[in-house]
Amino acid sequence: MKKLTIIITMFLMTACAPRPQPQQLPIPEPEVRTITILPVSITTNNNQNQKMRQELTAGQRELSRLLHDYFNNNDRVHFLSPDQTATYNQGYETRGEIRKLGRRLHSDALMIWEISRYREKDGGNYSVGHPSSVAFSYRLVSTATGATLCGDKIDHTQEPLTENLLSIKTFLKRGGKWVSAVRLMSDILPSTLKQCKYLKADKNAAAGQ
Repeated sequence: MKKLTIIITMFLMTACAPRPQPQQLPIPEPEVRTITILPVSITTNNNQNQKMRQELTAGQRELSRLLHDYFNNNDRVHFLSPDQTATYNQGYETRGEIRKLGRRLHSDALMIWEISRYREKDGGNYSVGHPSSVAFSYRLVSTATGATLCGDKIDHTQEPLTENLLSIKTFLKRGGKWVSAVRLMSDILPSTLKQCKYLKADKNAAAGQ
């Protein structure tokens, strides 16, 4: 009887003891060997007048050029032209569309760019009615999962030194001048891209205008 009591007690202790939780293995990061950059698109809305649309078209062209300059010697990165994009006759908004396009392009990730403001300064180097102003965004999307790997949204207007003393380094770098919209964008682009660990450009963007 005593042995039976001991056995029952040991059984109850074992049954009530907390069971170790199964160890969760870390989710492996997606391998990004090849990246396809899609044509820069323009954000459109009903509030845009003809001048704004013309500015955005110019900004689309300049941003595309800066990206080509930045990734010029990077063999991992490929560009899809607007004509090539049209031949695929599909979107890339949903995860299913992204995976499908990735398979067709044999690419591990798609880089999607959009520009929503490109306002040129009104004035010269030292006096302006309004400064240059740009807004654009990007996201790098895995074609295996459709998940966003990294991205950023930039909304920047050049400020005078008297309004932001923290920008003194940038102010001196620009020679104390009011810069063009493309110069503003080219100043921002390299630091924006370097924040994404999946991007390794072999050549920095060319100097802005």
